Amino acid sequence: MITFAAKPNSLMKKYLTFIILIFVLSSCRLNSSIMLKTKRDYAFAKLDSVQDIAYKISENDKLSFQLLTNKGFKLIERGSLNASGGAGSAEFLSVIEIQVEFDGFAKLPSLGKVKLSGMTLREAEKYLEELYTEYYVDPFVILKVTNRRVVVFPGAGGEARVVTLINDNVNVLEALASAGGIANDGIAQKVKLIRGEGENAKVYQFDLSTIEGYKSAHIILQANDVIYVEPRLKIAQNVLGEIAPIVSILTSILLIITITRTL
Repeated sequence: MITFAAKPNSLMKKYLTFIILIFVLSSCRLNSSIMLKTKRDYAFAKLDSVQDIAYKISENDKLSFQLLTNKGFKLIERGSLNASGGAGSAEFLSVIEIQVEFDGFAKLPSLGKVKLSGMTLREAEKYLEELYTEYYVDPFVILKVTNRRVVVFPGAGGEARVVTLINDNVNVLEALASAGGIANDGIAQKVKLIRGEGENAKVYQFDLSTIEGYKSAHIILQANDVIYVEPRLKIAQNVLGEIAPIVSILTSILLIITITRTL
């Protein structure tokens, strides 16, 4: 009986060694599902370098465009207008939708292609009014972006939401609120804002667990910004999930071997 007992003990040691090895290998893959990771010494862009500016028109934006004459007189003095277009009346162009192309230009009535990307809405309106003075008397331009949106990862694993920016100037906190806030598994100390693409992308990090961090999170969002809340790792749960099937199989094998050797 002593000989038989020694072998199961030896198998048990090998079994435990194998379990530990699986645990180590599994722990190395715990971060495999986390997106947009940064190194511990990653140099985040400085928050104070972001100017609290209004939304800027971007490539692929769709704009609601309307042109009126006489400084928009029709909007204010609608009752004074007459159907014949007499004195004091204002001509106007019905609201149309224009597209800002990949090169930042948009095709506009009478003007043709005009570059609008990089301007705030007010800057673009003023610029177009100046251009239209060649064709109309006291032109008045109204612009509104109709497809602004950002992507928000609230911190619940791979869950993400596309948030449409309804208001003209939406900040980080408002976008998070529109997405339902930070998830229960999200880390409020590690909220990232990713702006730009490729090598020009800048990454800012906020600590929304403090009042000071809250004060710094009022950056006005731009088109295609990404807000990423880092999810909290569930180490024990993830490791057990990884090794549970293997442990079950090995336990069954060890039990069969032990019973076979003791017979």
